[in-house]
Amino acid sequence: MPTKDAHETYSRDGRHSAAVPVVDADVAATDASAQAKRPSVKENRIDSKHVAALKHKAIANVKKEQQKRSRLGRRLALFVVLVGVFALGFFLRGFEPLMNRIDPDLAASNALKQAATSAVSTESSLPARISEVDQILESSSLDEYDLDKTTSSMLNAWTSSTDDKYLQYFDAARYAQYVKENASSEFSGIGVLFSEYEGKSYAADVFEGSAAEYAGVQQGDVLVSINGDSSHSWTPAEIMSTLSDNEGSDVVITWRRTNSLSSDSDDTFSTSLHCQEYKESNVEASLENDQIGLISITQLSQSSSSLVSNAISSLTDRGAKAIVLDLRDCSGGYLSQAIDIAGMFIESGTIVQVKTKDGITSKTSSATTICDLPLVVLVNESTAAAAEVLAAAFQESDRASLVGTTTLGKGSVQSIRQLSFGGALRYTSAYYLTSKGHTIDGVGVTPGVAVSDSSEQLSVALSIASSYASL
Repeated sequence: MPTKDAHETYSRDGRHSAAVPVVDADVAATDASAQAKRPSVKENRIDSKHVAALKHKAIANVKKEQQKRSRLGRRLALFVVLVGVFALGFFLRGFEPLMNRIDPDLAASNALKQAATSAVSTESSLPARISEVDQILESSSLDEYDLDKTTSSMLNAWTSSTDDKYLQYFDAARYAQYVKENASSEFSGIGVLFSEYEGKSYAADVFEGSAAEYAGVQQGDVLVSINGDSSHSWTPAEIMSTLSDNEGSDVVITWRRTNSLSSDSDDTFSTSLHCQEYKESNVEASLENDQIGLISITQLSQSSSSLVSNAISSLTDRGAKAIVLDLRDCSGGYLSQAIDIAGMFIESGTIVQVKTKDGITSKTSSATTICDLPLVVLVNESTAAAAEVLAAAFQESDRASLVGTTTLGKGSVQSIRQLSFGGALRYTSAYYLTSKGHTIDGVGVTPGVAVSDSSEQLSVALSIASSYASL
């Protein structure tokens, strides 16, 4: 039965419907507040589900983060391993003994790659290449080497590989001998005047009545060895020093006879010659046909210019009307002497040009011109070095007529420089050029009047001089 507070109503369609009760406002508010403080069972179920969902989601997030960190850790570990393997590979590649055992082919390949890389920095530097070899031997080789012997062998091989035929390394002993000879003004010999061409010492002149002449030594014979020593090419200074040391005794000299100083031959012979002091004048003068002054120079020594000056004065006083200057077989000598002699006949101008690393310089004479007589100059294939300079100066200045054959073509200058570790290096430091800049070395000076027969050269020169004298 319904209570008094409840009313039932019916809708128009006859269905039952609950009526809204009419209550006091304060009481309603109080009841609503109480209901708000006491959640319903349905609300409690919803909250529990929400909390469970949040918890499940949090757990899932944690697991996902852990998985992410695990993947990152594995990747990092893999990266570290790869870096370690890469570094180990470099270490093993650099450790040649181990690589040679593990993989000889790979070691060889690496060596080739390293060689190609280092070639970039060493391809144009000999010191760098030597330094590289030295470092390898120092760090890896079990062998040892003698520094002095290695230096000598290396430098001798080096000098022989260049185009400079005069380039030589002198060890301390050879250099001391060289200095001794050049410091001495007196020496003993075998009656041969030595000169040098392309690093070979040869007999530029054989003195009449000397031991060498009696033994059959001829002009142009190349010296091969002294007392069996053929370990190096002998320079004229070394030859004279050795012969002076053997004064009063015999020496065995081996010679090579060739048709040309530029060619080699197996035609050798040996001579046993007594060493003694020889005095041979480098300048001789005579009056020919009562009017031709003949001056012969065999070597341009330190006194040659003064001797030539005296000869000119003597010959002109005796009535000479022309001069024949014989430079045949003159092996050269001091350039300064050649310049001074040229200045006695040439009034002014360049005598010679000298080409060095620094450029080309011109040389003029400071000597006083003392002879204006007609001049004829004799030359041949043994006229060399400073004597060629003198002949070329006369020819290019139109001061003289040249008669004979083309000169030797030794137009270079050799210098010797002491080394800090002992010994010295001898090398070509300059080239002679004619007053007009023409090359002498390897070319020579060609006379205007060619006379190949040596027995006729002097008579032709005297004839030309006589024709000048009669003008």
